[in-house]
Amino acid sequence: MAIDYGINQPDRGMYFIKPTEHYPDKPVQVWTQGEDEDSRYWFPCFDYPGQLATSEIRVTVPGTFSAVSNGVLASVEDLGDRKIYHWQQNQVHPSYLMTLAVAEYVELRDEWRGKPITYYVTPGLEDRARLTMGKTPRMVEFFSKTYRYDYAYDKYAQVCADDFIFGGMENTSTTLLTTRCLLDERAAIDNLSSETLVAHELAHQWFGDLAVIKHWSHAWVKEGAASYAEVLWLEHEYGEDLAHYYLLGQAEEYQSEDSGRYRRPLVTNVYRDAIELYDRHIYEKGSCVYHMVRAELGDDLFQESMGQFLRNHAHSVVETVDLLRAIEQATGKNLAPMFDQYVYRGVIPIIRWLIAGI
Repeated sequence: MAIDYGINQPDRGMYFIKPTEHYPDKPVQVWTQGEDEDSRYWFPCFDYPGQLATSEIRVTVPGTFSAVSNGVLASVEDLGDRKIYHWQQNQVHPSYLMTLAVAEYVELRDEWRGKPITYYVTPGLEDRARLTMGKTPRMVEFFSKTYRYDYAYDKYAQVCADDFIFGGMENTSTTLLTTRCLLDERAAIDNLSSETLVAHELAHQWFGDLAVIKHWSHAWVKEGAASYAEVLWLEHEYGEDLAHYYLLGQAEEYQSEDSGRYRRPLVTNVYRDAIELYDRHIYEKGSCVYHMVRAELGDDLFQESMGQFLRNHAHSVVETVDLLRAIEQATGKNLAPMFDQYVYRGVIPIIRWLIAGI
């Protein structure tokens, strides 16, 4: 089957970056951003999270450029002044997690259990890439153990994109990050925001990419988990005090939105565009709810519950009730009353649970 597909001057989906009069040193880049429903602007697809498929892309670029996408690099065909990159994503994923990044990149390589861990930056930023993303192999090991499910994909790439519209995007096996996250030696001393960003996007490879939300209304399942992954990593790397302080900051951010703007359930079908759901509720409150679950279950049963959830729904779609059922399956505990209050209604999480040591 062949599809004749075209679009005229899309506002979203694929972005073209080049030097300007005011920014003459800006690199030439092309990159994509699919979440929430913007992938349709650069390839024909069912642009909804519950629709999963394998994917494949062949892209022709100038000979000095690299092209990075999901999955494994099947081949690179050298045509002299051009190259054809052929990428294959053999595990199913939704259209919003499909990605492509093209630029004159330098590739830096690490590995985890034999799988490539790669970082792509423009030339001259190699040291900053190592400072910012160099803990990634240890993070992959940590989350594989914490979630009791090994990292599922053939590689993990992080690509730094100029003028990226978000901090990062967890495309399947290939995260895009803003170049603003790249730290020099001075900034790396006391700036954890880039480290937590790297942890957040990596955690999505389990929550959001491996177990994919069926509807946008359940986005808190993945965003709350990734936000709580920041806390988990900080606790592992720097200790409980810093992690609790960080979590308290998340709670305060959520409560500021709750008291100053609006209150809503974490799970709701009331929205015009899906992007409206990406607020302090699903990130920061979602993180607090995951911490409440951990406080209720204890570390071992919390980790077993996360593993049960991922084993039940790897490479398939999930709703909030699937998380609840996995917890009961793994622990025998029914947390429906907690979810009724804090997930399906707008009740504020209990602060004393948030700061309690575990």
